[in-house]
Parts: sequence; C-alpha cells; structure tokens
Amino acid sequence: MPSPSPPATRLTLCLSCRSVIEGPWQATELLCDGCGAAAIVPPREEDALRVPRSRPGSSEAERRARLARQDGQPLLPPEELRGLLDGGRLAEWKVAEALELWVGTHRELTAAPNPAAERRLMFLNLMLANRHGTDDPRLVRALREGALDVVTLSRHRQELMADLARAVAEARRYAEASFWLGLLDDRSDDLAVDSAYRYATAFVASLHGDQRTVLDALGENLTDVPLADQYDPIAALLRADAHERLGQVDVATDQLVGALDAGHQTSLEHIMTERGRRFGWCPESFERAVDRYGAAAARRLERSAGAMGRILIGVAVIELLTAIGMFVGAAVAEVTLLVPGVILTVVGLGIGAWGLRSRANAKRQARIRFRGRRATGTILALRRTSLTVNGVPQMELTVEVRAGDAAPYEAKLEMLLRPEAAAGLQPGTTIGVRVDPDDQRFIVPEN
Repeated sequence: MPSPSPPATRLTLCLSCRSVIEGPWQATELLCDGCGAAAIVPPREEDALRVPRSRPGSSEAERRARLARQDGQPLLPPEELRGLLDGGRLAEWKVAEALELWVGTHRELTAAPNPAAERRLMFLNLMLANRHGTDDPRLVRALREGALDVVTLSRHRQELMADLARAVAEARRYAEASFWLGLLDDRSDDLAVDSAYRYATAFVASLHGDQRTVLDALGENLTDVPLADQYDPIAALLRADAHERLGQVDVATDQLVGALDAGHQTSLEHIMTERGRRFGWCPESFERAVDRYGAAAARRLERSAGAMGRILIGVAVIELLTAIGMFVGAAVAEVTLLVPGVILTVVGLGIGAWGLRSRANAKRQARIRFRGRRATGTILALRRTSLTVNGVPQMELTVEVRAGDAAPYEAKLEMLLRPEAAAGLQPGTTIGVRVDPDDQRFIVPEN
C-alpha cells in the first residue's frame, strides 16, 4: 500500500439547498455554488480525527472472546426511522424525507452532542448510502464527511472513517484509503467498532490485491474472527475471494456454501450484483457454491413442500381401499354399500389427483426458487383462498413483476401465510420473487 496521504478536498452537504459543497481539505468555511450559503466546518486535524486506541492489557485471544460475547445482535434502525423502509431498504419515495431528517439531525448535533441523535444520523447515512452508493458517490461522501463533522462518539467516528476508506479505495485512491485506515482503532473491545476496522482493512486490501491482509483481517475461516452480524455476508465474499485468488477454490466454495446455509443467500447475491461482479470477486467459487447449495436446498424444499401432496395421496389411497371394501361387501351381501363405495371412489380419485398436482407444483417451486430469474414484485392485491393447512390460511397475491428492462406485468402466486405475516404484505409492499424462465407468469417468493 502507498504511504498515507490526506485527501486534497473535503465535502459536506449544504443545509440550505441540499447541494454537495466541495472545498480545500483544511478549509473551515465552504461556499455553496448552488445557493451561495456558507457552511462553517471544523478544521481537519489528524489528532482530532484519530479514534483513541483501546488500552492494551489483555491477550488477543481474550479480546476476541469478549468480542464474541457481543455477537448475534442484529442491527435495527431507531423506531422513528422504520417508516422510511420498504423491504428493509430506504423506499425510493422516502429519499427526500430522509434527507430532510438528515439535515435536521445534523443541525441538532451542531447545537449540542446527543447520543440518540448521533445514532439516528448514522442510520440515515446508512440508508441513503445503500440507496445512492453506486449512482451518486459524491452525495454519499458528503453525507459521511458532514456527519463526521458533528458526531462525537468514537464508535460512530470509526464507522464513518472506515466507510470513507472503502469509498476512496473504490476510486483506486489508495494513499487516501491508507490515511483513513491509519486513524482507526485496530484493537477495540467493541464488536461494531472492531468489525468496521476489519471490514475496511479487508476491502481496501482486496482491491489492492493483498489477499494475505484480507485473511489476516477476517480470519482464514468463517468462525476465526467475531464480526457484527451486518458484516457477515460481505466478509464471507471477501474471505472466499482471497482464498480463490490464492489458488484454494475448493476452500472458497466450501466457505460460501456455509454462508449460504447460514441464511445469507439474498445478501450474498445482492452484494455480487451491486459490487462483486464489478470487482471480479469469486469468479469461480461463487457460481459453484450457488449450484451446490441450490441443489441441496431444492431437495430439502421439495421434501418439505411436497409433504401436502404426499398426505393427499395417502388419504386418496385410504379412500380407495375403503371403497374397494364397500364394493366387495356390496357384491357379497350389502347392496346398500354400493352407493357409498362409488362416492368414496370418486372422492379418492379427486384427492389423489390433487395430491399429484401438489407434488408436481412443489417440485416446480423448488426448481424455480433456486434456478429462476430474480425480479421485484409489488403487491397489488391479496385474498384468502378456501385452503387452510394446519390452521394456516393460503393467500393468493396479485403481483406486478419487474425484471430488468422488461415491461412490468401481472402474475399471481399462492402461499401459506399466518395472519401476522399477511399483515406485512399489504398492497404497495415490494417483495423479491423468482420467475420461471419458461413461463414468466409462474413466480415464487424469493424467501
């Protein structure tokens, strides 16, 4: 890596017109080209920016044990921000509202420190970065640097500077990335702080081609180094990519299968779509892992989803055997058994046909869920069908499907949903779906 060098410029967001303001690194007053407003910003001094190092005094093994005890806590947004989300992501129609909240929170923190407001600002940064990270990197950088000007908690400053290190590395400005990394705490006892450092270090090293540093930061295996939950999917990809580039494709594949088994399928595929393929991560191991995991998961899903079909077929066999008994009884002595026997035969054949269709449909769903094309579905309507399984009603969802550049179209899918789950799938909700490549009207939910 090149020697650390601070950026030549600094960015912030104009609180008056929401434009990005750029000025010299050491400037303390920036003028907005859009509206002429002046932004007063604190001086950029390395000592003031640097995150205090955690005090040594214990072994690395003891520190990691303390970090591991903090694992397993999901990253949840503050209650007041949850209305901005749709499907776990900032809704497109809520972006302007999120920016207004960011400006208001920034002003609040400029007036006085407030831990709750800092947490709100950090989540707004995260939401806006996930929405604009690829299409407006200058805005994202301005939001991060603007937040860095007002937050005071070490953990928040660490996370922001780690984000800035990764952003400049994406632009191949490695001297600036080294500068930001050099300001971070590399021995924190706080899992979120330590994870931010490790992820940024591994990300920058990966783009720079230093695979050994990637593995030193993240560990050789999935369980070597404790990481906050939100970093698990991206760490799995970076770690596997390092192994693959070091010639260990089988190790990389095994680790990615483990990450998929841990429930990270959607996150991994989203990261690969957004960044992984752009950076050339895991060119061989990812596809191998998805194929291997998909085949095993499809078999599990087929066994599970086909259970209803097997039950119906079993009921049909019982009905038909009973009917045969009645026919025999009618032939021997009881003519009155003939009519019930005919009825049971018809019912048994109908239930059997229903069971066979259920099994075939389960197999098809299993195949499409892991081989179908990914698309986005917006729920237009939902209604309850007449079927209930183990007390769980079946719902029919009418969905507007959008796949790539193709024109949107309507399709229907049926799924068993408890009332509390159905309450979260109202018209307007966006869900992930998979589309049958041979019949675009046949869709299944992604998860």
